[in-house]
Amino acid sequence: QGASSWSPSPSSPSSSSPVVSFVGLSWVLRRTRFFFSPFPSIRPKKNAKRQHNKEHTNTTQTRDTMTMREKKKGSVFGIRLDPASGIVPPLIVSTVQYFDQKGFTLEGLFRVTGKMNDMERLRLAFDKGKEVDLSSENPHVVAGLLKMYLRELPEPLFPYEFYDPLVALVSSEDEDSIVPHIKTQLRQLPFGNRVTLKYLMQFLMRVSEQSALNKMTPVNVGIVFGPTLLRPVIDTFTTADQRNTVIELLISKGPLQNPKPTSDSQNQQS
Repeated sequence: QGASSWSPSPSSPSSSSPVVSFVGLSWVLRRTRFFFSPFPSIRPKKNAKRQHNKEHTNTTQTRDTMTMREKKKGSVFGIRLDPASGIVPPLIVSTVQYFDQKGFTLEGLFRVTGKMNDMERLRLAFDKGKEVDLSSENPHVVAGLLKMYLRELPEPLFPYEFYDPLVALVSSEDEDSIVPHIKTQLRQLPFGNRVTLKYLMQFLMRVSEQSALNKMTPVNVGIVFGPTLLRPVIDTFTTADQRNTVIELLISKGPLQNPKPTSDSQNQQS
């Protein structure tokens, strides 16, 4: 019965411990090499997959952000005019009718800023397609709403390509000879822009007629509305005076004094 004939029991701790210890150490070493190996070839697939997932996530987030921006754009504000339509945008009609009923005598009209919270409330209502009653609103709020709408048009009522020719006219000729050339430029406007501009300018002429009370002379009308009605793609303001003079002349010389268009003026001709 010598020592050579003895064999440990399978359940003996002295026989199983070395095996478990070796297996555990081997597992730890493998995991350590996997995570901390200096060779990039150890984890190429997982790294590539993570990079792909990251790029996919970034693309999805960018797409979602763009979609959210599009959703924020309302159905009225920030919408391009239909160049073939003879219908004046309803918001312009509503604000003009408001002042036709209330009058234009308030001093600071279109120059005093209305409450932004009230303007945003009305903006949201128009964008949601609600019926908006302006009759009880503050005049400065309604005036600010009109300017906001014009300012946020993707392209002004005078499309971008008209800016340089009109500014060049003011820079090179005297006022009396400018007006016929302005009329020529106006005839080249898209029909929808021409009808809307005519409607708006005739309204601003009525405003300026009360300049003794509201201080909105043709010069002041040009200063207030020039940047929204006539602007270049990139405004450096180097020709701001000439730009404002174009609007002033449209008011004072009256090249747009034609029969007043309405919001249903699809059959109107210029």
